[in-house]
Amino acid sequence: MKKCLAFALILFALADARAQEKTKVPFKYANTFTIGAKLVQPVIFGGFNINGVYYAGNRFTLEYSHGGLLNYPDYTKTEEQKAQGAKISVPWTTGFGVGYRLTPTLDARMEFKAHRFKVEFDNTPVKTKYTTYTVGPGLYYRQYLGKKTGFNLELSSRYWFDVASSLPDDQFVYATQTDQVRSHEAVKMGLSFNLGIGYTFGRNKQ
Repeated sequence: MKKCLAFALILFALADARAQEKTKVPFKYANTFTIGAKLVQPVIFGGFNINGVYYAGNRFTLEYSHGGLLNYPDYTKTEEQKAQGAKISVPWTTGFGVGYRLTPTLDARMEFKAHRFKVEFDNTPVKTKYTTYTVGPGLYYRQYLGKKTGFNLELSSRYWFDVASSLPDDQFVYATQTDQVRSHEAVKMGLSFNLGIGYTFGRNKQ
């Protein structure tokens, strides 16, 4: 059901965008570029996440983001991961998004991401590395800090649907030092919220 709603939103956005472009309705911040950094991820996971967003023409949004050096604290892990003593880190995460502006400062995006994981376990020297691939919708709201400045804060909410991983059957099977066989399931991304800070180039010309 969630996937159907996400695809329905994309189709509606594309249809409405075509109608808006035909009528040539002016939309603020067209053809501006914003570079930003996420603030929540470094607080929870450490590391970094930076992104660039281009408002292409009247309505469309193009985005690229890249992050890395992240570590999962215990309170973010599943019960299974805690029981395994899994130490989870993310050397890098990267991807792009294509979206549609609902208002001058609010847009909906469909995002395509790849996430690299490194996992070590208690009671065994065994460790694994794998990549997961996600697709999902996101909402982004931008608030500018003053009328004549390009600095802004951005609130975002995203849901990642896990579509594939480099692990066979999305699982890594290993043995502990006492010959117990255990299975580690590829980390799921799911729902996330974030706060970012950025600067928009060309904003003062609007």
